[in-house]
Amino acid sequence: ILGVAYGILLPALILGYFLAQNRYERELDLRVNKAKSQYAEMLSSAMAIPIWNLDKDVANQFVQAVMRNPEVVRVTVEDESKKQFVLSEIAGRRGANDQSEARSVLLDGKVIGKVTVELTTGRIKQDLIDDFLKLGGALLAQVLISFTLILLLFERRIVHPLQRLLLATVDLARGKLDQPLSWQRQDEIGHLAQGLDKMRQDLGALIAERDGKNAA
Repeated sequence: ILGVAYGILLPALILGYFLAQNRYERELDLRVNKAKSQYAEMLSSAMAIPIWNLDKDVANQFVQAVMRNPEVVRVTVEDESKKQFVLSEIAGRRGANDQSEARSVLLDGKVIGKVTVELTTGRIKQDLIDDFLKLGGALLAQVLISFTLILLLFERRIVHPLQRLLLATVDLARGKLDQPLSWQRQDEIGHLAQGLDKMRQDLGALIAERDGKNAA
């Protein structure tokens, strides 16, 4: 039974792993690669006037709008002299494989600053791990339910009939030949029961014939 369970679970989990890998690549491209490019492009365009006017409040409003995305770890805005103009970071979001993208801030074709956006891939991995665990749990529950039903059916169709045949064989060995073994099923166990009942009848006939001869 365990071998059959492993035979069902392992291929499903392996297939789920490859599907998760494919999904990870798609999610990474959509939620990180494209997002950081879009944020960097948007902020580089939006920061030109605030940097030129030294308006950190307006610049910070644009940065905080980007930071609402839970996958954004850090946004850095530098001015023309490469000094920090605005910085926003949530360290708890940082992971091992964070990705960043930088864009120059232009005003009338002149570089007046730089924007750097960092995003984490940790949330994507965690989401995939959670989904994979849910898939494994659902498969395990399905296999357990299936095998429970199979065991119940096996016990009803195989174990109980064999127990009845065992008791009938014990009665036959003890010489109890007056109780017919009724069996309606036409499967292998049914044929075995019919053969056993025929043996009972033949033994009864032989014993009756012997007793008749002895009486004569």
